[in-house]
Amino acid sequence: MSRIAKTALVLLTASLLITPALAVDPPEDLGHGVLGIYTEPAATPEAQTYLEGVAPGSIYTVYFVLYHADLTSYNLGGFEFSWRVEPAEMTPNVVGMEWGIGEDLALNFGDEFNLLVGHMRRDPHAPDEPFVLFSADLLFLETPSNAAVFLGPSVPASIDGEMAYADFVFPEELHVMKANNPGQTLNDPVFYFNPTVATEQTSLTEIKALFD
Repeated sequence: MSRIAKTALVLLTASLLITPALAVDPPEDLGHGVLGIYTEPAATPEAQTYLEGVAPGSIYTVYFVLYHADLTSYNLGGFEFSWRVEPAEMTPNVVGMEWGIGEDLALNFGDEFNLLVGHMRRDPHAPDEPFVLFSADLLFLETPSNAAVFLGPSVPASIDGEMAYADFVFPEELHVMKANNPGQTLNDPVFYFNPTVATEQTSLTEIKALFD
């Protein structure tokens, strides 16, 4: 049994976790979970996939949101993935985190950039409803310029080369999470800080081109 499944199983036994400019639609449902980063708790037209005007000394909150989970009643039991900022020298300090499942209801066996999280109770959601895995408060020590956020597998990873989440009731059931970008690939960014081409009409594809 994988590490995330074992974690969820243990927790199950113990319990008998700015200035926006670009609006986005919810990610397309292709039959698997999709993870994105937004300025609002849900990827509605009011949510954004980048921030401009980011400056040192201020705290900016972003939300890590899972869409299209394929569990029957969305009994999310745990999740695992990593995230990074490129260029690496523009990585912010994470000065606060809040779990979507609720205070003291999630255990992270990794760190703020390498998440290996188990939930201590079930939290049913409809498969088409967004679920905030957590929010992160970010503090930059220098102004980020053309900084991009990439998602990736956790270390260790339950599914080789993939991000994953587990069912709370049946923790042996692991499901793949894809990244919220046009190709749903881990090779492209999902979020940006101070992209130089940020305008009301800028598309995600145009911003992505900065990093190709």
